Parts: sequence; structure tokens; C-alpha cells
Amino acid sequence: MRKNSKKSFQNLVSTNKEYVIERYKHIQQGENWQAIPKKLMANYKDLNNCHSGIYRRLRADSPSVVIANYRKNMLIHPFQDRGLSVREAARLQSFPDNFIFKGSLMNKQQQIGNAVPPLLANAIVLQIIKTNNEYISSSDRNN
Repeated sequence: MRKNSKKSFQNLVSTNKEYVIERYKHIQQGENWQAIPKKLMANYKDLNNCHSGIYRRLRADSPSVVIANYRKNMLIHPFQDRGLSVREAARLQSFPDNFIFKGSLMNKQQQIGNAVPPLLANAIVLQIIKTNNEYISSSDRNN
């Protein structure tokens, strides 16, 4: 829990099929689908065209990878053989614990993946305000 949070909301996780969980078991922190034995990837038509982002297990000791559509990318919890929960992904994106996402589980996952992280948005806004104030100040001095 974050220090000022009293309760964690939306700790929802997609239910995976048994063969997906079996794939997860072969992937160590920082690895991706390439660690999965080929026989467990038989339903993929062309493994050469798989991108490195699928079946990626996060590292506990490193910053997170980009949280795009984490459901489709199958981002895996660093220690548990499961995908990230809505709240875990939201925290990685810097959403406060009391922020509530609306819609189905899939919609919530998509909202998080599509979002600009709030702390990043805040930093951008502060920089725009600072730059704007500096511009106004310099304009005033030049007049």
C-alpha cells in the first residue's frame, strides 16, 4: 500500500487459461516469450514475427517497461505467475490509489494503457507554465 492509502481499489486480474500460466512459469524476471519452450508456443503461426513485448515478466529491481496495452502484451508480475492487476498497472502509471476506472475489466486495462501517466502530465504542465511565465517576464522587460 502507498503510505497515504487506506484501501486499494480494483485489484482485478484477468483469468488466464492453464496453458498461459504454464508459459508464465518458464519466464524469469526481465525475460519474454523467447524463454518459453517452443512446444508451448505451438498455437503461434509464426514465432519469428512475435514482438519482444509479449509475455514479458517485469523485473522487481528495475523501472517498469512502458505500460501500453498491458493485457495484449501480457505483462507478467515479477514474482507470481499471473498478469498485472488493474491497480498494479495503474500504480506503475502513477495513478493515485483512489482513482477509479470505469467499465469492464478489458476497458479498464485499455484505459490504463492509453493514459498519459498523471505525474508525467503534471511535469509537462508545470514546465509549460514555467516557460510561459518566463516568456511573459522577458516580454515585459523588453517593453
